[in-house]
Amino acid sequence: MSLNCVPNQTVESAEGLDLVRLSTYGPKEREADVVLLSPHTGNSRKLLEKLNGSFDDSPAVVDEYLRIDADFGADALACGLAREIALISGDLRVDVVEVLYERGIVDANRVSKVARRNVLGYGHISRHNDFLRQIHDKTLEIVDKALAQVDRTKGLFLDVHSMAPYSPDGLVGEHPGLLKAYNFAYGRSRRGNRRYLDLVTSIPGEGTIANPILFENVQSALDNAGMDFRLNNPYPRPGYPAGNIRSMSYMLAHPGLALDFPKDMLSVGEAEDERWDIANLEFDANKVENIVKILAGAVIQSLKGIRA
Repeated sequence: MSLNCVPNQTVESAEGLDLVRLSTYGPKEREADVVLLSPHTGNSRKLLEKLNGSFDDSPAVVDEYLRIDADFGADALACGLAREIALISGDLRVDVVEVLYERGIVDANRVSKVARRNVLGYGHISRHNDFLRQIHDKTLEIVDKALAQVDRTKGLFLDVHSMAPYSPDGLVGEHPGLLKAYNFAYGRSRRGNRRYLDLVTSIPGEGTIANPILFENVQSALDNAGMDFRLNNPYPRPGYPAGNIRSMSYMLAHPGLALDFPKDMLSVGEAEDERWDIANLEFDANKVENIVKILAGAVIQSLKGIRA
C-alpha cells in the first residue's frame, strides 16, 4: 500500500508559498464521496524563510519546536486511507486536502483571530501580522471550498490529526524566548497523563456534533480491533472556546468526525521507551496500514448508512 498521495493532485499557492495540496483517488468526473482533511501537513521551513531573524529563540530551538509541534504521520494516514477506500469500493471518489505547513507558526485549525502562535520575537510580532493573516485566510478559503461539496454528495469527511502521547503536568504555552521549555515539556516529560486515540465528537456542554452513523461505525471498528480510544479527551479542552477551533465548525456544517492520534501510534517504538524522541520520529508503515484497514471499512459502511 502506498502511504503517499497520488500524482493526480494540484497545489494552491499564495504569497510565494504552497498552501494546500489537493489529491484525488477514484473517478475525477464526480464530486467527492469522502474528503480527508490533514490541516497540519508539510513543514514550515519555507515560511521560516519569510520570517528570517524574527525569533528570540535560536534557529536550532525553533527547528526542534516545529518538529515537536508537527502532526507527524497524519498526512500519510489520510493518504493511505484514501487509497484503501477507493480500492475497496471501486467507484468512490476520495479527496485528500493537506495544508502544507504545520501549526507551529500559524494554525489552519483555528479561526483567524487566534491562528497566529505566540513564537515570534516581541519586536517582530506586528511586522508579520498582515502577512500571516493573508496566508491563513487564503488557506481557509481553499479548505472550505474543498469541504463544501460534502453536503451536495451526501458524503463524509474525516479530520485527521496527531498529538503528543503525554499531556504535560502543567499547561505549557509557547512564548518568544521560551520555546526550549515548551520543547522539554512536550518532548521529554512523561510525567503527565497518557493520551489515547481521541474521537472528537462533542462540544463540551453543547452536545454531539460528529455524524452519528460515522461515529458509531468507527467506534465499533475500533472496539472490534481492540484499539484503545477516548471521546473528547484531551480535546476539545474544557474552557477553551470551541468556536475558535475549525474542526468544530466543520462538523457543524458537514457530516464528519475528527480523530487525533498519539504520535507513537504512527511511529516506530512507544513513547514509554526512553529512546523514543518526539522530535526525531521514524514512520511505521505497518502501524498505519493496520489503522487504515480498520477505518476504511467503517467509512464505507457509513456511506451506505447515510445513503440508505
